[in-house]
Order: sequence, then structure tokens, then C-alpha cells
Amino acid sequence: MPARSLSTPHYVVTAALAATVLTFAGCASPSSRSVDPAPQATVTTHTNAQAITMTDPWVKAADMDSHMTAGFGTLVNDSDQPVVLTEASTSVASNVELHETVTATDGSTTMQEVPHGLTIPAHNSLTLEPGGNHLMPMGLTQDLIAGDTVDITLVFSDTSTTTITAEIRDFDGAQESYEHEETDMDTMSDHTEDDATVSDANSHDDAHHGHDH
Repeated sequence: MPARSLSTPHYVVTAALAATVLTFAGCASPSSRSVDPAPQATVTTHTNAQAITMTDPWVKAADMDSHMTAGFGTLVNDSDQPVVLTEASTSVASNVELHETVTATDGSTTMQEVPHGLTIPAHNSLTLEPGGNHLMPMGLTQDLIAGDTVDITLVFSDTSTTTITAEIRDFDGAQESYEHEETDMDTMSDHTEDDATVSDANSHDDAHHGHDH
């Protein structure tokens, strides 16, 4: 009887192992494969100044000797966040204050500086108007003549800036009382009283010396 070949099972086992290896290779973890990175979202950052526009800006005509004037217009905020106007400047004045209206118990109104700025609400506006909130250029360096224009730089809480061009207009209304005016008047009154006292003292001294002679 011919002898049986013992090599046949060896080939069968080898083929089975090869098939198993191929099967595991096909089931490899996705993490081992090359994956294209997901596209990154583009984030656009806007400054406060970019969110604000000012419509109908104008300044009250004034002589340099009057020392001060007022600026008006409507600040429009197109952003999703409130924006705070913290300061302003112009070449025609030594400084510019931000003023608000304060009503006293007797019903009178007084304008005073806003210590923390003026807030323009999100997707809203803030009107600067006679008798209300406004810009106040002080220490005028030239006459402001109706028909001319003046540039005013607005500064916001993030330190961003924008410059607007305001028309100078004649305006006789809104003769409000200002804290600065009251202080100046008090100072002038004090100086007048002091001058009068000195004058009286000098007159008495002259009379006394004349009597001695």
C-alpha cells in the first residue's frame, strides 16, 4: 500500500493562517488610517469703532472767547454687544468732555461730565442732542463759524478710535446750566469780592495817610 503524504495538512494550515492575517488587516482601526483634518472656522474680530457709525453729526457755532461749545448726532451700534464711548478729542479745543443731563429735585436740569462714558446698546442707538447727552469741547482754540466743519475723534472702551466730521451750525437753544459755568462764576465772584476788599483797604489806608499829613 502506498504511503500517504503528510505535507497536505501543512499547506492547508498555512493557507488558513494567511487568510486570518488578511482578515485582521482589513479590520484595522480607523485611527491608523490617514484622515484629512476638518476645515477650521474663520473667526472675525471687530473693534468697537468698527461697530459704530454716527449720523448727522454737528457742532454749535461759538466764538473762541466763549471757551466752549457742544457736539450732537446719533451714535448707531450694529454689533451684538454694548459699546462704551469713553472720551473724545478735537484740534479746535484743549479737551472734550462727555456730558449727561441731570434733573434736580426742583425740576431744573444741569449738565455734568459722565465719569464712566456713554453706552450705546447693542443693535441700538444713542442720541446726542441739545438738552440731553452731548459732547462738550472746552478751551476753544479758534472761532467755530457756521458752515465750516470740524473733525472729532471718538475713543471707545477697547481703545479703538474713529474720526467723524461734524458740520458747524448756528443754534440759540438749549441754554442749559453747566457745572463748569457755575464753578467759573463762583470763582469770578470770589475774585470780585477779594478785589473789592483790597480796594476798600487801600482807600482806607490812603485816607489814613492823608489825615496824618
